[in-house]
Amino acid sequence: MDDSCHVAHHFGFTSGSPPLNISCAATAAGLQSIELALQRIKAEVQRLVPGREGQDMELRRLADHARHLYNLRRQRGKLLGDLFGEPAWDMLLDLFIRTAEGKKTPVKNLCLAACTPTSTAVRWIDRLIESGLIEKTTDEEDARRSLVALTERGWRALHALLK
Repeated sequence: MDDSCHVAHHFGFTSGSPPLNISCAATAAGLQSIELALQRIKAEVQRLVPGREGQDMELRRLADHARHLYNLRRQRGKLLGDLFGEPAWDMLLDLFIRTAEGKKTPVKNLCLAACTPTSTAVRWIDRLIESGLIEKTTDEEDARRSLVALTERGWRALHALLK
């Protein structure tokens, strides 16, 4: 074999197109310059986007605050009964926490978070959808299941309330 490289072979391209014949020296030099350029771009993005780690910490702090409020609601319910039922608030807190943790929320889970009968929880889900705070979609992985998520408006509202 001469000193040409089969780029498709080296990089695992399997599209069926024939490999490109490029000299190995040119390929290595080109890849090194691309790698250096990508490192410079990454450094510049990290410099321009302030504190992704700080954003993550802030999000974790807000999720912890939401979790604390949710747990207080559960304790209050145990001590005082159902005098102060707020299923919509419980649902919004649960959705905020799950969203901050990168989790999907099936309707069933949101109903459980409300600590009310399922029929009541479903009515509250419908009201929250009508208010534009949450949305319901079909799960792409399991079409039998519906997922619920905060809308952008809902996310901003809870973010502001929890700050």
